[in-house]
Amino acid sequence: MRSSKTRKADRLARHQELIWSETKSSGDEVTHAAQTEVHGISAYGATLVDDATAADAATTLGLGATDNVTHATLTTTGKTEVYTGQGGGWRDMIGQAVNPSTGPTIPTWSRMAAGPFYAYQYGINDQQWFLYHIQHDYAPGTDMYLHCHWLSDGTSTGLVNWQFTWTFAKGFNQGAPSTYTDIATGAVTGIEEAGSGTAYRHMTSEIAVAIADTDFEVDGILMVNVKRIASTGAANGDSIFVLMSDVHYQSNTFNTKNRQPDFYT
Repeated sequence: MRSSKTRKADRLARHQELIWSETKSSGDEVTHAAQTEVHGISAYGATLVDDATAADAATTLGLGATDNVTHATLTTTGKTEVYTGQGGGWRDMIGQAVNPSTGPTIPTWSRMAAGPFYAYQYGINDQQWFLYHIQHDYAPGTDMYLHCHWLSDGTSTGLVNWQFTWTFAKGFNQGAPSTYTDIATGAVTGIEEAGSGTAYRHMTSEIAVAIADTDFEVDGILMVNVKRIASTGAANGDSIFVLMSDVHYQSNTFNTKNRQPDFYT
């Protein structure tokens, strides 16, 4: 015995055949939107199904002639894009600190407060070297911002002045460090900031103008010398501890297709 659902389906099929036959014989155009009572799709859905072009569908969806996702093509390489609203944005590139074994300008590994925590205490002209490996999600052609994480052990609001000297070397035997940031001199930038006035407040001092180099590329090494130099005004008299120094860079959220150059094709 045929079920009631089967019988209803048969009746619906015959009904559809009748409607299509009558419409065809009359010469009228058949659309889903005109047959909503037969196929059970809402008027909105039927209109979307009938849309002949992407532009028509965008209009039905309320998107207008173009989509809502804006993007900027990175013309430096033309091989990737950063998408706004699709996950592209800023990330931190964490560097490896390198300390010389001897010398008068080495920060002291010192205890903070009376607890179990230690950090490098910087006096004037103390310095460290940091190496940053450019990640595979780096968006080619975009700039980077160097910054230093530090804190003081007192309430001084005096100035702390940080100097960054940097150079960059492409990987895979593609040349010596860029002539723009020659390894003999490097490029120098910096940031000066007042203490917070509260002991052990975490400070993040970031350069105001990004570093830029047309050689910046995945798997390259960014080499940075971080140095505390004399302040331009009233200096901070507290003990200054550096927690780390890293780089804000723009990510395209994608990995590269290849492990070696060309990374993208």
